[in-house]
This record gives sequence, structure tokens and C-alpha cells, in this order.
Amino acid sequence: MDQQVTKINIDNPTILFGLKVRTCNMNEMSGEGAKIAGLWQQFYTDIAPN
Repeated sequence: MDQQVTKINIDNPTILFGLKVRTCNMNEMSGEGAKIAGLWQQFYTDIAPN
């Protein structure tokens, strides 16, 4: 198994915010138990306005 390493250089101090959720492709595609759309909604209402 190949591994990729990504190096990110940040010259200025940066604060990152994020949310996470565990899901599977089958649930997201069927709409039943989908979590990603709700995660985006939570991000845009709770995190992005700040």
C-alpha cells in the first residue's frame, strides 16, 4: 500500500476549525442516515459566521 505525505507550510499563524462525522457511502447515497449534509449545515450556521 502506497502512502502519500503532504507537507503544509503556513507562514502566518492560522486557526483551523472543523467538524467530523463517521458515515458510509451507502448511507450518504441512499439518503437514509446521511450525515454529511447536516455537517455542512452545522458548519455554516455555527462556525463560518464567526
